[in-house]
Amino acid sequence: MPAGWPWHLPPWAELLARCGLQFRRRQVGRKSGGAEAEPSSAVVRLEPAKLAQSLEALGIQAGDVLMVHADSRALQRVGWEPWDFLDFVLDYLGPEGTLAMPTHPVLGEKDGRLVYDVRRSPSSVGLLTELFRRRSGAIRSVYPYAAAAALGPRAEELVGQHERSFAPHDEHSPYGKLGQLCGKSLCVGCPLVRLTVLHVAEDTLRERLGIAGFYEERPVLVKAGGQEREVTAHVRAGWLWWYLALSRWQAGMYRQGLVRGARPEGLSLLAVDAAKVIGWMQQEVEHGRSLYGLAWLNRWLRLGEPLREGGMP
Repeated sequence: MPAGWPWHLPPWAELLARCGLQFRRRQVGRKSGGAEAEPSSAVVRLEPAKLAQSLEALGIQAGDVLMVHADSRALQRVGWEPWDFLDFVLDYLGPEGTLAMPTHPVLGEKDGRLVYDVRRSPSSVGLLTELFRRRSGAIRSVYPYAAAAALGPRAEELVGQHERSFAPHDEHSPYGKLGQLCGKSLCVGCPLVRLTVLHVAEDTLRERLGIAGFYEERPVLVKAGGQEREVTAHVRAGWLWWYLALSRWQAGMYRQGLVRGARPEGLSLLAVDAAKVIGWMQQEVEHGRSLYGLAWLNRWLRLGEPLREGGMP
């Protein structure tokens, strides 16, 4: 079990850092056209047996329901291609296990309307997730925001009710269901704040958040199973991004002993039990503490969505 996270940035410092980051991204984008450096080649090969030992030490076992968040570049630095990693995890979980990944779709447009094609819309959250959603036997959730894919005997239980959701991460979502099914989340080569289960508390206790303008309604044409229908999705307003107190929440998860960690050959592995994380965060919301510690400031600052023109103050 990793030691407690020793410090955290206060929410106001995160807000300033996000402003600086957006400014830098725009400046760099103008100069370089948004080109990114190629990842470095692998230095030390992480052997499958050692990776399996690390997963076992983290409490991940055959037969588990497991949601993985992974950075393909981090895997490549220890000698793993994305498809090899998928094969390994599915083999590790065995025939009784179920693997899931977020596959947030890139929405298309038709006649001025947003469109989500469950079978064709690509994932926006990395190569590994795109390969996984295309894998034979994988099924994908129907809700047009924060969709997830799953493969295994409990895949339908995990993702099959998402179309009933009011908001992307509520009790009907794959992330809420992950807690109900006593599932686990694993971050591979990416920070703890990538855990989508962090948003379950806010969407299941939405009436108690007390944040004005938290949701935006977005009509989306959903194509699934040869049929089309319009869905009204309720998604977090883009301006909330500025006020995320992720550093504080990460520190809190370590203090609560919710995080298990390992670093085989330098590859960061962070595991949590979904139900414990969701339960703790729901208690925090009940006590008036959400992920968006400074959201009340937007009453005066009026920050826009960061990826739209006018998003910067």
